[in-house]
Amino acid sequence: MKMLQQELCSKILAGNLQLYGDHMAGEYKGFYIMIEPGNGQYIITVAAHLPEADNNDSVKDFLRDLQREKEQISGYQTEKYMVKFSVQIEKKEKDIAAVVNSAVEPLVTYLSVNHYISGCRNCGKTVSLANRHKVSDGYCFLCSECASARVPEPDFQGNGQNAFFTEISQEKSNAVPGFFGALFGSLVGGALWVLFFRLGIIAGLAGAVAAICAAWGYKKLGRCMDRKGMVITLLITAFIIYLANRIAWSWEIYDLMHENGFGFMDIFVELDDFLAFSGSWQYYRTLLVGYVLTVLCMFRTKRR
Repeated sequence: MKMLQQELCSKILAGNLQLYGDHMAGEYKGFYIMIEPGNGQYIITVAAHLPEADNNDSVKDFLRDLQREKEQISGYQTEKYMVKFSVQIEKKEKDIAAVVNSAVEPLVTYLSVNHYISGCRNCGKTVSLANRHKVSDGYCFLCSECASARVPEPDFQGNGQNAFFTEISQEKSNAVPGFFGALFGSLVGGALWVLFFRLGIIAGLAGAVAAICAAWGYKKLGRCMDRKGMVITLLITAFIIYLANRIAWSWEIYDLMHENGFGFMDIFVELDDFLAFSGSWQYYRTLLVGYVLTVLCMFRTKRR
């Protein structure tokens, strides 16, 4: 298989790309290009922007016209410093390199004639072939400064996969320190839950923060995220959300009842009895919204 990939790589763009595991990358006619195979298509990413321009809309117009001419181009997107498009490959296609080249060459020619240059996806600064980084929507070029400042993103590998736990490590994590890492991380989201509730903001939004911080905390102290860590992180997040919601509602009722001699802990312990008089459905609705938003965040999927 690797020999076939090497042979294909040698035929694409006059052999100017190199094979790096699951993708090809290289410099071709002054532009840094990466190609990723997947699901019967090839995703081509070109680091390109026009100096002093506010966007890449002119490239978008060019790709729209190119797509009408070449049916193999199944989709495209542009950012200020990057162009990305996909080339569909038929199952019976014998010359994949020719199909890819026929789609990439016109774009490179257009970019070269119109004086585009390659640069970092975020800021446009000069990059090198070594500045390849994998982000949520595939590989891209990032300068050292942007790569260092970048918030770690979930690593999507295709359709219908877990946003936070795609990279399940085969190594065993340290469960005990990982547990405390997830606990401390999720407490940030729990505190935000109470704060949002007090401010009248949808508290459930903080549930997603709790999940993100819990996963980060587990990997930080537990060395990696394995399946055991995934379960621990999910359970801790669910518990912290429940606890934060209970504290928020207890605080709300305490503000109304403390003049009658009720202490905060009295209300916290006997919250169900107090809710029976004020409408428990609102309490459970808030909790449900929090869990739903958290699940949507943790298990959102992305299709390429």
